[in-house]
Amino acid sequence: SVFFLYEQPLSRGRYVALKLLNGAFHTSLAVTFAVLFAPLAAYALMLAGGKVTVAGSMGTLAAVMAAAARAAVWCSLISLMAFTASALVAALAPRWWLATAGSVALIVVSSMVGGNFFDFIQPAFDGLGEGQSVSVGFGSPQWLSITQAIPLRAFAPWRALPLLTAVLLTAVLAVATGFLYARKELK
Repeated sequence: SVFFLYEQPLSRGRYVALKLLNGAFHTSLAVTFAVLFAPLAAYALMLAGGKVTVAGSMGTLAAVMAAAARAAVWCSLISLMAFTASALVAALAPRWWLATAGSVALIVVSSMVGGNFFDFIQPAFDGLGEGQSVSVGFGSPQWLSITQAIPLRAFAPWRALPLLTAVLLTAVLAVATGFLYARKELK
């Protein structure tokens, strides 16, 4: 996408910024759609099955969609970090296949060395009661058993440090990518 970077009527910095914003918008849009579409599709299938009514399940759907909205923010931020890191690798690598290999290697190394970013956003199920449990079995028609409702408000809580870390890391990677493209010479 930056093949004609040097033949555009815009400045290099502005062109790279527009490309990064366009990619970030589409990455966030795709991730948010995927995270919000899955519970809606499952709800539509439950309604089509006939054993669930809209009136009886609207409160549950609202709780599930609120948890999905919080998860969409987290998933979008994580995807934006991966996108901007891949753009930085592409700015450093002279060939597309080298940039692809470098991006995959960066993701593998960061997951092995840097730990798990998802530990920041793990569900805060500290206040579960003693009677709450989830079990899965394959020997009976009821293959999923939940003794009490697990509070969805504890799923993907918004915490300031992980949110700011993700936003700051995305911004640093984007600025570094713009800096590299601004100083890149045409060969």
